[in-house]
This record gives sequence, C-alpha cells and structure tokens, in this order.
Amino acid sequence: MFLAAEELNIKLENSVYVGDHQRDIEAGNAAKMITVTAEYGYIPLHEMPVNWQASYTIQQPMQLKQLFLS
Repeated sequence: MFLAAEELNIKLENSVYVGDHQRDIEAGNAAKMITVTAEYGYIPLHEMPVNWQASYTIQQPMQLKQLFLS
C-alpha cells in the first residue's frame, strides 16, 4: 500500500481499502486508509466483521458507489 501510494503520488488517508478479512481491515487502518468491510466476501460464519473496526461495511459492490460517488 505504501509503495503503491508513493508510485501514484497519492496520500493513503485519501485512499480506500476494501477487504473481506480482518487482516485487510487491520492493514488499511494501520495505514490510515478509509476501510470498507465487504460482507459478501469469503467470511467464515464464526467471524464477526462488525468487530473489525472498518470505516464502512457493505453487503454488495454497488454500495461503494453510494458511499463515495454520491
């Protein structure tokens, strides 16, 4: 993430990290990115995505448009 932001000359805090695993959200939060939990991903039934502390949670990809292009 850091290398990509540097190569693209963008700030990570203006970037969005979408993930379907707790480590995705942890990585994005550690990088000070906006994080989105994708509940439609490969999340085992015993996982509790609500506890991952993402900035947002979505249930389908089109919700990204609603979040960031509205």
